[in-house]
Amino acid sequence: MAELPGFETALARLAEHRELDVYALSRAAAVPEAELAAVLDGARPSEALI
Repeated sequence: MAELPGFETALARLAEHRELDVYALSRAAAVPEAELAAVLDGARPSEALI
């Protein structure tokens, strides 16, 4: 069985598919830009983000 991609990979794919940069995605999700950028760089997402 294939393993699912990590959260940061899924988030990056979503942003790419919707043609959103980190700023636009953070505004759409009402999440701080720094938190999204950290997750995209491999940091563990907070419970609120998930």
